[in-house]
Amino acid sequence: METAVIKKRLRTFMSPKGSLASVSNEVALEVLKGWESWTGPGIEYAREIGISGSQLGTMIQKGKGLIKKGIVTESEFKELS
Repeated sequence: METAVIKKRLRTFMSPKGSLASVSNEVALEVLKGWESWTGPGIEYAREIGISGSQLGTMIQKGKGLIKKGIVTESEFKELS
């Protein structure tokens, strides 16, 4: 997903002071997938989507936890016949 879209979705969960609260599972997974496909340093990805490095770490941890617990599937791959 494009970083501008992720940035806009994250802004809906951001307080006026800049902290993230109650980020949805869907957005956490989008941040994780975007981070996994990012080719540069992680801090640059965090700046690109408008959050701090520690906030990025928290989002990645939440996304990986969701996948590990089986709450969501890692990919929705469907083979075309």
